[in-house]
Amino acid sequence: MIISQRHILIVFILIWRCSFAQQYTNFTTKNGLPSNHVYVVKQDAKGFLWFLTDKGMVKYDGTTFKTFTTKNGLPNNDIWKAFTTPDGKIWYLTKASRLGYIENDTVVSFPNTRPNTIINPIFSSQVGNTVYPSGPYGYYTLKDSVWHYKANDRELSVFHNEVKKLKLITGWDTIYAPNKHNTKLATYNNKYYVKHNDRGQINDSLFFIVADEGYEIINLNTLKKSSKTFKNQIGLDRLKESRIKLINNNLQVSGEGFTGFLDPHFNIINPYFFPKDITGHYGLVDRDSTLWVSSFSNGVYKIPKSYKTVTYHFKNDKVQQLTILDNQVIASVYKKGFFRCTTDDDVKLQFQLKEFLYDLQYIAPLKSTFYFGRKHIFKEKNDNFNLVNQPQISENQVNNTAKKIVAVNGKLYGNFSFGVNEIDPNSFSVRKKYLLNGITDIIKINNTLHIATNSGIFGLINDVITPYKYKNFPENCSVLSLTPISDHIFLANTDGKGTYLINDTKATVLENSETLIVQDAFYKDHTIWLATHLGVYQYDYNDTGYELSKIYNTNNGLPENAVNTTVVHNQKLYVGTNSGLAIVPIDSQSQTLFSSIYFDNVTYNNISLKNKASIAYVQNNSLSITLGTINYEQEKKAPIFKYQLLPVDNTTKITTTSQISYNNLAPNTYLFKAIYKDKVSEFSFTISPLWWQTLWFKWLSGIFILFLFSGIVWQVFKRIQYQKHKKLILDKQLSQLQLKALRSQMNPHFVFNSLTAIQYYINKNDIETSDKYLVKFSRLIRQFFDSSSLETISIKEELNLLTNYLDVETLRFKNKFSYHISAENNLLDKQIPPMLLQPIVENAINHGIFERENEGEINIDFTSIEQNIKITITDNGIGLNNSKKKKDAKKHFTTILEERLHFLNKSGQWIISTESQIPFPNEQYCGHRIILQLKKL
Repeated sequence: MIISQRHILIVFILIWRCSFAQQYTNFTTKNGLPSNHVYVVKQDAKGFLWFLTDKGMVKYDGTTFKTFTTKNGLPNNDIWKAFTTPDGKIWYLTKASRLGYIENDTVVSFPNTRPNTIINPIFSSQVGNTVYPSGPYGYYTLKDSVWHYKANDRELSVFHNEVKKLKLITGWDTIYAPNKHNTKLATYNNKYYVKHNDRGQINDSLFFIVADEGYEIINLNTLKKSSKTFKNQIGLDRLKESRIKLINNNLQVSGEGFTGFLDPHFNIINPYFFPKDITGHYGLVDRDSTLWVSSFSNGVYKIPKSYKTVTYHFKNDKVQQLTILDNQVIASVYKKGFFRCTTDDDVKLQFQLKEFLYDLQYIAPLKSTFYFGRKHIFKEKNDNFNLVNQPQISENQVNNTAKKIVAVNGKLYGNFSFGVNEIDPNSFSVRKKYLLNGITDIIKINNTLHIATNSGIFGLINDVITPYKYKNFPENCSVLSLTPISDHIFLANTDGKGTYLINDTKATVLENSETLIVQDAFYKDHTIWLATHLGVYQYDYNDTGYELSKIYNTNNGLPENAVNTTVVHNQKLYVGTNSGLAIVPIDSQSQTLFSSIYFDNVTYNNISLKNKASIAYVQNNSLSITLGTINYEQEKKAPIFKYQLLPVDNTTKITTTSQISYNNLAPNTYLFKAIYKDKVSEFSFTISPLWWQTLWFKWLSGIFILFLFSGIVWQVFKRIQYQKHKKLILDKQLSQLQLKALRSQMNPHFVFNSLTAIQYYINKNDIETSDKYLVKFSRLIRQFFDSSSLETISIKEELNLLTNYLDVETLRFKNKFSYHISAENNLLDKQIPPMLLQPIVENAINHGIFERENEGEINIDFTSIEQNIKITITDNGIGLNNSKKKKDAKKHFTTILEERLHFLNKSGQWIISTESQIPFPNEQYCGHRIILQLKKL
């Protein structure tokens, strides 16, 4: 579409008027540039910006300037042109015998076939990843890491499948395009070749020629030519330093004071003229729509996209207060006066007052507008301005009448630094003073004067200043201002504790404002805007209350984040700061200029891994990783990185530093992952093992050790088996001797207990009982002697022995217990070790039944379970753990029973297990139960 000159001029005027107020950031040598002489700005495939200067190339990630010079391998430091290719390289062009690129912070250069010849690539071309440095009479191609030259007198070099070249005809005003067979495909009239600024092929199909007056573009695929003038496109007769470049797959045109885009028909769209105080000759719009302008004397300028929609006034002046009066915004500017914003772009002086300013107010009862300054108060009525307080007697005298006026119940009140004045509406003199230090603001709520101070909120009640107490409102809180919401609801804006919504006696802090310094607030249509030290916070009302919906800061175009005052008018947010006034569309979006996370440096024992996929293992090694971010946001917080090294780390870790290190990594393949915000970058590498750490060496070593170990084990095993067999025979003999010894120990034990009982009856002259006892005892002794020499006895014999033993014990304990013995008939002939049960029964009598107050009972049962014999001995005594002779009982039980069971199991003839239970846990006499299971091998 052809844009008319009239429309272009209108667009030009509008854009130019806005451009006067544009804010920008200027990068110079003070910020890290090696020189303020900057030729062009480029953006590579990864998102890094490159500034080409006369003292080197600078790589910029939004935080750090990294300079490359001849010390890093450049052929010289005066780099004035470059191409960025999709494979991540940036090809530098300068007058030198060697040219090349920078990749991963490494400078690579290639010689040419004419070693003593300087390459002069003033007209160069790029097709994809291939660059062709070209001069007036020829071009170079890179083959086998060497630049090869080809002359082309009166020809424009092209690199295309069909078109061989663009041939100039005598007179330089005609160009024709032949194919590889020199057949003429097309002929073009040329306007700009003789005085062109730049020319070359910009991609696989487009060839351009650009001059001060305009540009021509030939499509090599269609053979069509487009010719444009800057006069028709943007209203300029001439555009000095004009260039056309391919940036992020978009064609951009730039020159002195201007940049824009080319549409598919090669018309200029989205034109932008640099601010008048920027003497830039080249502009680049990056992938985030931020404009970067290079200059020959002042470095580089940055103008974010969001700043182009914002209007600025009073640059570097302090805007103290914003007020809406007569449907217009009035700005009080420090030591300049009060200005009326008639439109976004038109600001007029309302009233000049060169001092510290407070505010202006229209007082309805007086039908006048008052202008308050540090020293003076002026009243405006019918466009007449009059001083209403006395002229200052001295330079240090201040206005102690009022900084602000509030009408309450027919009276006027004004605040000053040390209290509140009641003011006469006619003479504007002070009728009465109410002293109170640290007053910051006054408003009317519930027909009562509310006073904000450095120590809380007060009210003038019954002619007395009284402190207000609100639920949840912090004590002694410094309140900077008060903002009415309705007749009974207001906002208290505090110094570092956020904003509280106060309704009657209750205060509720606005969510996410808890730590903010809130200088001012504005309320309109159920929406609150807070002027804070971190920008403007917008709160919208919903069913649950006020909720934070948006934050306006420098990423939205504010000149700074510390905001003094704010109002909303005609769908525009007016923001007053110490750096001026910004007018922002309230529907503007915060621009995210964070691109990615990258690995700035990765070293293994101080050896760079950037260009290496594998490195040899070193003992006591260290891996060091330096992270970086490509982030061109105005306000950048210190990044919080998440990272993980696989397979070392099981989970992700968190760090606030960009330096990460690992020590003593074993040979392996590793993957390092770094995460910041929603971006993830990965880096893989391999630590190769030394020869003695390789898998084949480990396999061979393992096999050798296995054979050696197997031989040793076999010899040891044979010897152990021999010793074990020998030991088994000895152990069996020893176990048999031990069992006999134990049985021999038990005989005198029973004899002693029984003789003691017989002696007792004899001493009592109970001849009948002692005689009866002696008969049973002698029979029992005979059984003990008979069984002590045997390895096994039948259960029937064991039953007989236990019966005689229990009869003897019944006599000894005077029938204090009864007993019951039962056995399955099929078990009576089964063999068991002799004297196995008697110690258990004895233990049950002496340490269980004996300590009962009344008669006890003992039950002995013989049952069969598969191939095993189960013997259960139960008593209802006091229980082993409750016995008064607990220690003796345990010692007796362990020594007599467990040692014998140990040797029986060790003899190789028996497998005997025991289990101890409490049969009556809920009764006074909980009793004790022993269960034995015997298996004959």
